[in-house]
Parts: sequence; structure tokens; C-alpha cells
Amino acid sequence: MSARTKERRERIIALAKLEGFVSVVALSQLFSVSEVTIRGDLDMLESQGAVTRTHGGAFCSDQRRQVLKNGLPGRSDRVASGAYAQIDDYDTIMIEGGETGIALASRLAERRGLMIYTDSIAIVNQLASTTHTVALMGGVIADGRSIGWPDANQFLPPGVRARCLFLSGLPTEDIGRDVAVRRDTLRKRMLDVCDQVVLMVESSELTQWVKRDQQIELERISRIITDDAIDSATIIRIAGAGIPMTICSAVGRRHVENTPVKRWKVGFANQDERLPFASAVRAGMVTAAEAAGVELLLADNRSDGNTAIANVDAFIAAQVDLAVIFNTDARANNMIVEALRQVNIPVIAIDIPIPGATFFGFDNYRAGLMTGRLLGQYVRRQWHGVVDAIFMLELPISGPVPAARMQGQLDGLREQVAVPDTRVVRLDSRNTSVDSCAATRTAIKKIRRNDRVVILGINDEAVLGALSAFAEDGTLTRCVTAGQGADNDALRELRRPGSRMIGAVASFPERYGERVIELACAILQRRAAPPARYTNHCYVLSDETMRQIDLTALRGSVVSVSEYGTQRR
Repeated sequence: MSARTKERRERIIALAKLEGFVSVVALSQLFSVSEVTIRGDLDMLESQGAVTRTHGGAFCSDQRRQVLKNGLPGRSDRVASGAYAQIDDYDTIMIEGGETGIALASRLAERRGLMIYTDSIAIVNQLASTTHTVALMGGVIADGRSIGWPDANQFLPPGVRARCLFLSGLPTEDIGRDVAVRRDTLRKRMLDVCDQVVLMVESSELTQWVKRDQQIELERISRIITDDAIDSATIIRIAGAGIPMTICSAVGRRHVENTPVKRWKVGFANQDERLPFASAVRAGMVTAAEAAGVELLLADNRSDGNTAIANVDAFIAAQVDLAVIFNTDARANNMIVEALRQVNIPVIAIDIPIPGATFFGFDNYRAGLMTGRLLGQYVRRQWHGVVDAIFMLELPISGPVPAARMQGQLDGLREQVAVPDTRVVRLDSRNTSVDSCAATRTAIKKIRRNDRVVILGINDEAVLGALSAFAEDGTLTRCVTAGQGADNDALRELRRPGSRMIGAVASFPERYGERVIELACAILQRRAAPPARYTNHCYVLSDETMRQIDLTALRGSVVSVSEYGTQRR
């Protein structure tokens, strides 16, 4: 066997371990040899037990067997189990190809409504029998089975964002420079569009990497997940870099956190405790702070800027380490951030951006676009594309960024239904169902009694208030709406037979606390934190709507309110 053949076969084995699957066509193009030559290589490697042949290519034998030792999961399976625990129902995630990535994908059938981006055809195949939405990126399907490697930047569409990227192992040196360059390009693009990065890596690989003192992009890693064969020296080295670790055994997991010397004190000024959405956010904050060992000071802004300023003054007096502000009155935000900046207290803003603060909350335009597309589908199918008026229940006091949520709804509707500006009626919801009802009641008097109306709202409270006004008028059947948030009041309305609320775009307020406290700890540990992180979004539809519209036309995860109610955490 020539040295060239030996080197090629070694690189094929390395690629198979990295990707889980290699194709004849892609390997032929990579090594500039015939497909007959590649098939011969794969046959020989299979005889040596290195790969398992299949139509169009080969799988890594270790991955194909899903190695078990003494009836216990192998290392990659143990690491995958720890990564699985980091994923929630209806998450948007990215999974990098590789043995551990495939092992993680094999577990995801038990989750619901995931949006998954991956660069691995083996992972796509693994997820083919699930109900998740899966997007393949970083290459092209060359022959219906194999993935090629053109410019990676072309295959991650604009606007894509994910909550978490799961990296499958550390950079590999023996796959060849050309493949490595393309893979690194895609990895960097994936890092750019993900809020968190979890590194899944076997202990032996991590230990060798640390011993060689290799440079990893540690500032982007949110957590490292490895197996229980990890040595104490490596644990100390990683902990010293401030990176939390999860160490997985066959029977459980333990977490190694970068615990602060002092107990952090975080002030949380909530939007308005009277609102269901804000109440769910508060409950999640309390639970997450307790789990993280963070002291949480609570205050209620009551939808008032002056109250929010007074709450910030109280936080400063209490010497909090970080302030979390959920304030709908944008006029107060400059004073809030300046007061906190004077005493060097970092700020996280929820849902309503504050200049200079880290943002967490709605992906405003995207969430709005989803709602508009849902309503557009309904209007096309049930009203034959006819809309006489659009009532837009806005929240001007919150500023331009939440306004993008309203614009997204209008744009999404107009993708499918032609609606001139003259038919758009803009109303101030004042962030309450009572004020929304009053504004809608007045607007109803100015249109014809048989006009068909689409209601767009800044949140669930706004559209529920508008529905009340139409019910009072006795003309409820001539309107249709969808909510923003999917809070408890919206879910109750969606379960009501014949409701004119056909769905809502969920933003999971009950999970805000976990994400915000995690972000707060990263900031206080002086780890790298992105300027903005976004909650997940998915469609929650009434059971009736599930039968009325083309679900495949909606770009996002879809779940019925019945299913969502039983699975919601």
C-alpha cells in the first residue's frame, strides 16, 4: 500500500469519526480520485472494522454500534445525556456533526417542537422519524445521500438565530487542511448566531487538549460537558478559566460551577405583578435565583416609569451587584441606566431595551412576523383573502424596538393579503386589557357593521381586551386575532370552543428566570456575554385552527393548545 493511499484512508477514518457518516461522492471530490477508488478504500476499512458500509458511503463503526461496555453507556453517550438535559421543549438549537452530536440527536425524539440546525447529514437522518423541524446547513446534497462542502457562509441563511450551539468535540488536526478551513468557517458562523455555546467532549480528548495548552475560544463557551473519566487537574484548569462543567457518569451527573466568593445580590424590578405574563416571569426568577444561590430583591414597576426609577434607587441603596429591569415606560430608561452606571451596577433589560444594558426577551420582529403569517393563512383560507380593517393595539410608550413586533405582524399579514394603509387603525393598548377594550370599543363605531377585522396586538392582554369589545358589540364572529406570549389567560381563551383567538406565538415567560439568572451569573463572573439574548418562540394553536390552516406553510414549530398545556414546564 502506497503512502498516499495510507494517508487518504487515515483521513477517511478521521472524517468518519468527526461527521459520523462519509459519502462516496464527497470523498471522491475531496481527494480528487475516482468513486471506484473510494469504494475500495471503504471496503478495506470495513474489513478492518473502522467503518460500516452503507449505500452511498459509510458510517463510523463506533457510532454505528453505539458502543456499550458492561451494559453501560459509552463515553459519547454519557456526554450526550448531559447535553440532552440542557434542551427544553420548543427550543431552537444547532448541533455540530460528530459522534457526540449524533448521540445527542438520537435522544431528541422525546422532546417536542424543536427547531434544529445542523451541518451533518447523519444527524438529519437520525432525526428523520421525529416531528421536529430540521434544517441542513453548511453544504449541499450532491446525490440525495451525501453532503458536499462549498462556501459555508452561503448555507446559513440571514436572520437565523438559535438559543444554543452544541459543539461536538474540539478542533481536529488530521482531517486535512481544506476540510478544516471549511469546517472552521461554518463553526465561526454558527458561533455568531447562537446565544450560548455548549462544548460536548470526551474526557480523554479534553485532557490531551489542556495538556498541550491549546487555545480554545473559551470566552464563547457557556458550559463544557464531559464524562466521568476526567482527571482532577483538568477540572481545576477548566474551573480556573471560569467555565462551568457538567461531568456525566452512567448513573447521573454532577456540576462544577465557578462559585463566587460572595453571594451575589440581584435586584429584579418586574413590569407589573397584575399581569399574567409578568407574574410568570417573576415566578421563574425566584426559582432560578434560589437554585443558583443568588439573593433576589423583588420590586414591582406597576407599568410606571417613576415607580421604576424609585425601585432602581432602592436597589442602589441596597448595594445590589446587578439589576434586572422590566420597564415598559421607555421615557424613564435613560435615567435608570445613568443612575446605575454612576455606581457601576450592570443592567439586564427584559423585553424593553435600555441603552447600555444587556437585553433578554422577545425577538420582536420575528415573533411579530410569525403572528402575521398565521393570521394571513387564516384570512386566505377562511375569508378568501378579504380584510376590511386592521386594528393595531400598540404600546407607543415602550419605544421603537417593541414597535418592531407590531410591524412584523403587519408585514407577515401582508405577505399573503393585500391591505392598504388606509385600512390600518392604530390604537394605544396602554398595556392593559381594560384600555385595549376601551380603545377598540371606540374604533368599532367608526367602521361598518359587517366589516371583517384582523386584530394585531402588542401582547395577549391587548388582543383579549379587543375581543371583549367585539363581544360587547355582538359582532365577535367578524374579527380574528392571535396573541403574543401565550400567557395563562391566552391559553384559557384558546381552549374555549369557537374562540376568535386562533393561536398565539409563545415566548415562555416561565423560562425567563432561568435564562436571565444564567446571563446575570456570566456577567458577574466577567465571562463573555452577548449584548442580546432572545427567548424561544413557537406557534400555539387552538385545536380548531390546527384543522383549518396549512400548517406546513408556517415557518416555525407548531403545537396545539391541548398538547402545549400538558407539556408546558
